[in-house]
Amino acid sequence: MRREVAAELEVEITAPTTLEFQIAIAPHPNTSVSEALSFNLDGANVQPLEISGVHGNRIHKLDVPVGLLKVEYSAAIVGRTDPAPVTEYDLSMYLRPSRYAEADKGWTDRDAARWPVPYWDIDTGMASLMMLLTAVDAGLGACFFGMPVDAIEPFRKEFGVPAGFAPIGAISVGFSDEPPRSSRSRRRPIGDVVFRGNWGSAD
Repeated sequence: MRREVAAELEVEITAPTTLEFQIAIAPHPNTSVSEALSFNLDGANVQPLEISGVHGNRIHKLDVPVGLLKVEYSAAIVGRTDPAPVTEYDLSMYLRPSRYAEADKGWTDRDAARWPVPYWDIDTGMASLMMLLTAVDAGLGACFFGMPVDAIEPFRKEFGVPAGFAPIGAISVGFSDEPPRSSRSRRRPIGDVVFRGNWGSAD
């Protein structure tokens, strides 16, 4: 199996700052990875500091002055591998008490009945929306689609999703070969969904 990914990003720096990027593929056993990453500020190459993570991931940190920063990344990974084993470090870092059950909430469990809807799903939806908007801003096509129940296990197997995570959907990103489509005709009038002060009042 061969998979290819690529990303381009332009950032207008309006004041000197420190930036961190984590967009590189982590190494996997029994696979071959080739990649290219470049940072360019106003036509000049910028060399970042590479920081290694505990799972082989890499953070690229750089101090930049005012200017236009362009980031280009491409990678290809060939082969298949099993999901990385869960370590005691992972259990400590990622299975800590949930922020949905901290002391200020008044309870110490994640019983969904305590919420009008499971807010972890709401937060996931908000994060997904940000991903979709970012993709569109970059000139890409993007789509969030729900996952039928009978597709969850095949999805877990294909992408190595650990058992402790509950997939609720997936996002496809790429270049569309279809002309842009407008959803305006399917939208309800803004007065039907946006109210001021009281329900039903648009003033």
